[in-house]
Amino acid sequence: MREIVTPPFESIASPARHILQNLHLAISNIAPEKEADFNREFNEFVLEYVDDHKWICEVLVKEKHITLSRKVIEVIWPAALFYFQVYHKQQTLPMGVPFEISSDPVLGPTARLMQWSLETLLGKDPAPWPSDLPAPVPNPAHASDLHVADELTYCAVAFLLHHELAHIRLRHEGESEIDSERDADYLAAAWILDSVVEDDPRFDKRILGIATVFGVFTSFGFYTGYHGGGQHPRSFDRLLNTLDRHVHNPNHQVWWVVVVILSLHASNTGRTIAQPEGGFSSAREAVDAYAELLSREKRRPYI
Repeated sequence: MREIVTPPFESIASPARHILQNLHLAISNIAPEKEADFNREFNEFVLEYVDDHKWICEVLVKEKHITLSRKVIEVIWPAALFYFQVYHKQQTLPMGVPFEISSDPVLGPTARLMQWSLETLLGKDPAPWPSDLPAPVPNPAHASDLHVADELTYCAVAFLLHHELAHIRLRHEGESEIDSERDADYLAAAWILDSVVEDDPRFDKRILGIATVFGVFTSFGFYTGYHGGGQHPRSFDRLLNTLDRHVHNPNHQVWWVVVVILSLHASNTGRTIAQPEGGFSSAREAVDAYAELLSREKRRPYI
């Protein structure tokens, strides 16, 4: 039997509650063409939401019990909105034309929300969602920035939940290990993407959600120096290896979005990459340059 355990949503002060209320649908709606398979494969698990300011996304394999905190939404939704808006802004300008983020009337508030999100994640500060910055709302206008952020967040968190379900399917028990985490990434991505082709709009939406998750994980390393490599694969390796299994066009939209994500955090932390004469041949090649940059950094423990 499947069971959804929720706190009283009206008691959650964070606007993340507007996303949490519908996440139990996203876990199957991420690939609705596989509904019958979902009902057969995942006929027994517990999904519990907790109103907690710490990032919690974990599974008890034997108990088939997944726990997800509202902090996960408070990190992913700001990232989804910010990455989308910056990417969209770049598409409206000639290539190479710079623009200022902090003074932009749209990007500025979202950048400050992104900063709040990262600071509360890194410092484990329970500061509430700033009331003067963008936030999820009930029923945002279709195709609005808030609606796009919602949809990317649903896709992103659905991937995280399928990652935890993959641990159950693969019977992973005990402490996390690099191989088991990698296998869970691959199985979750395959569930979401294998039934749609690369030029299908549904593929774009789903792969962008997955890229958002790994963009968040990789951004964590930019600010802490911790990129994984202990119990989990390095965050940028998870990004590259998972996407490479499904994205064959080196200039697919998702690679350009990843370039935006990596370049934003690199610039913000004073990191630079050396561009070859004449520029990179593809977005995928540029992403590889950022991964190479991070791979040369001395591994630091996560405290």
